[in-house]
Amino acid sequence: MDYLQIFRVIVVLVIFVFSALPLHRAVRIFKPKTTYWKTFLVVLISGFFVSLINSFFTFWGGFVAFVFLIFVYSKAFGLKKRKAFLVWVLQLVFVVVSSLIFELAVRLISDFSFFGG
Repeated sequence: MDYLQIFRVIVVLVIFVFSALPLHRAVRIFKPKTTYWKTFLVVLISGFFVSLINSFFTFWGGFVAFVFLIFVYSKAFGLKKRKAFLVWVLQLVFVVVSSLIFELAVRLISDFSFFGG
């Protein structure tokens, strides 16, 4: 295994770790005692099953995956269905806001001239 492959594996692992942050923050609002690793495990398992669902249900896949995620969030974190839905919405809000902040930061950095030109 060369250094490029090791670097790719590390990048994928870091992306997986960061992908659980929005869900973890959303769950902590309603259930403060949850752990990050439990959230990480839920993200990995639910991501696999959502991909599987979307491959079998081409037309209704999004709706079936949505219902599945609400069910998983309610069972895994001990939330009622309404709170699991709110966790799902908050997770989307956190992803959108952090993506916008990241894009703004990249644009600001790329427009900044380090050499005064």
